[in-house]
Amino acid sequence: METRIDLPIPYRNLALQIFECSLYLAMNIVSLVGNILVCVALRRNSRLRTTTNLYLIALAITDLVCAVFVMPLTCGTLITGSWTYGPFLCRLQGFVILYFFHISPITMGILAFNRYIRIVKTDCYKKIFSPKRSIILLGIVWISIAMYMVVPSFLGIQIYDFFPLYAVCTVIHLDSQMRLGHYIFVTFTFLFLPLTASFVCYFRVFTHVRRHNLDIAPSLQSRNGEPRITVQEIRISKSLFGVVLGFAVCWVPSYIVALLVRFKLVEDLHPSVALICITGIFLSSTINPFIYAGMNRIFRLEFKKLLLCQRQSLSSVVQPQPTTQSQATDSPLQLQCVR
Repeated sequence: METRIDLPIPYRNLALQIFECSLYLAMNIVSLVGNILVCVALRRNSRLRTTTNLYLIALAITDLVCAVFVMPLTCGTLITGSWTYGPFLCRLQGFVILYFFHISPITMGILAFNRYIRIVKTDCYKKIFSPKRSIILLGIVWISIAMYMVVPSFLGIQIYDFFPLYAVCTVIHLDSQMRLGHYIFVTFTFLFLPLTASFVCYFRVFTHVRRHNLDIAPSLQSRNGEPRITVQEIRISKSLFGVVLGFAVCWVPSYIVALLVRFKLVEDLHPSVALICITGIFLSSTINPFIYAGMNRIFRLEFKKLLLCQRQSLSSVVQPQPTTQSQATDSPLQLQCVR
């Protein structure tokens, strides 16, 4: 198959080039700094080292990899007007984009199930989401998806090539039937199924919260003094739902457009529409730190301390209440109605 790596990107006027490059460069810097802050905050603050946040680290790492290997190359391509980084970096960028697309919704689906078990089925939480089992589950998911992407390339079924319309490298399927089967499988397994499961889980969580009047209570504690569920837990669930919603808004329209182009259901797609799709993909790697900081006070204060270069950990400043352990750990929770 003839490569497209030497083809120029569609013509844009100078004003549009400056706008695109400035926008992508700004998103690149914000994504890089924001996701580094997430990783460092989770490492520094003992109160953030929970089983749930293991999955946040996984999301932050995928966003960080995208900020390192995807955004700068696309920004440089928009400046030069063509791909100038060679076939190896083209393969690397194409792999990272697709891996990020596959791994993120699966991780979000696991996070949604984590929140569901944490709040609705609290007795099962430690049994299902122990730290060791969570790490093993993440490892299995990451390795399985990597194998799904790598094996077809070794078998010569697919290659990575440059798409001038999008100013990125992505996968090319050499067989039309394999391409159709791939997109059916990917759309169902890596997009529809995890996003649907996430929305169902969060719907059950918020329904459960409303039923127990948690939205008007500072915290709930059982009469026998067992661990309680707090407003902080509800805010964590809301912020994680925001992450899923942000991913869906950024990725789903872009993915639909990409499918229409791949199967030639749309002719003469305007370059601006294609770049808007890429902007949505990059934006999904940029907004998560803002969601964490906006809906989680501990993240917000830790980010502030990091940006101000303060050494003292937030965990030594904000102490948990002596009568409860639920804010510092992921222990099972008991609910009690507010009357």
